[in-house]
Amino acid sequence: MKTGLSEFIAEIYQGRKSGLLSIAVKGANTQLKLFFREGQIYHATCGNMKGKECLAQAIGHEFSQYFFMPDVSLNARDGNLPSLADIIQLFRAADKAVEMPARPATGDNQASRVQPGGPAAALEHLTLALIRQIGPVGAKVFSRTIEQKWHASPQPTREDLLRLVDILKDEIENPADRNEFLKETANIIS
Repeated sequence: MKTGLSEFIAEIYQGRKSGLLSIAVKGANTQLKLFFREGQIYHATCGNMKGKECLAQAIGHEFSQYFFMPDVSLNARDGNLPSLADIIQLFRAADKAVEMPARPATGDNQASRVQPGGPAAALEHLTLALIRQIGPVGAKVFSRTIEQKWHASPQPTREDLLRLVDILKDEIENPADRNEFLKETANIIS
């Protein structure tokens, strides 16, 4: 089932939600990522593009599924983003739609999905695990990795999170700290 992207963004605004709206681009290994703080978009990326350029590029894409991860934040702010009303109008005028996330059928393999707390809770715990090993800069490293290097499915699975851990472990120089990070993340993603 499809829904208008502009309507979904308006719902996030009305609910004053904070988090990451990740939308898969059909036929590409990239995502449109819109970061919200209290209902306002403060950062946007699509592939290597950011801000206004990202939004202009996104108009030419067809989207598939989306996933909203609450409370995911980024230490960045695009000064060149149009107003939220203009962004909503841009997607409405382009008639951009997204597919509702698929609901798993009864009897699906539970092992492929993230359990207690869902992906948002797992991401928060992964951030803290990285911070414990490399210090406060871990929050920035985590945000940068999410934005630039991690390509998850619209509804992140256990396998997506394991790929993220694999990327993050390379940010830890000390082998003992890296091993401690891997042990902690194994408990988070079990």
